[in-house]
Amino acid sequence: MQRPTKAIITDAGYASRYLPITKTIPKAMLPFGNKPIIQMAVEECAEAGIRKLSSSLPQRENPFMRIILATQSIIFANNW
Repeated sequence: MQRPTKAIITDAGYASRYLPITKTIPKAMLPFGNKPIIQMAVEECAEAGIRKLSSSLPQRENPFMRIILATQSIIFANNW
């Protein structure tokens, strides 16, 4: 069986449980240890062999595009 090479990272919802911090920082960018949560997810995808990522957010609201784009082995796809 072939391993998956595509993934979708979702970050939907208002994050009201994390208020007031999520008024200024998107929940995907909240730090966990020394990295944003989303960076950890992208790195895990890269290590698992994922080569294409998509997001549930519109690009204009996508706070983690720079993290995805900085991961050389992954390309960001709005649609497949």
